[in-house]
Amino acid sequence: MRTRIETRRLILRLFEPADVEAAFGWFGDPVVMRFTPAGPDKSIEKTRKRLSYFENHQQAHGFSKWVVLNAASGVAIGDSGLPVLRERRRGNQPKTHQHRRYKQRTETEIK
Repeated sequence: MRTRIETRRLILRLFEPADVEAAFGWFGDPVVMRFTPAGPDKSIEKTRKRLSYFENHQQAHGFSKWVVLNAASGVAIGDSGLPVLRERRRGNQPKTHQHRRYKQRTETEIK
């Protein structure tokens, strides 16, 4: 399994425990995290748990969020990757019911 990608300007690799302080720099920043559902990490321990989650996700699915480094300096500048997203539903409606309601409403709007 590939765990590192290098270009002329960037290095993408799995997060390592030593990345926690740099990662807290963006995961703990309210401006950077303002549009994320969970908001910014309140402590470095929360970021440590987040990186542990990414590691477990990588082992379970073969992909996760990776750290992005500036290739020239080796400095962490962000993260990138894909997580498995849990489906969010309103109330106790099954997915098919929500889909039918949306489809009916859309078809009515088109007519």
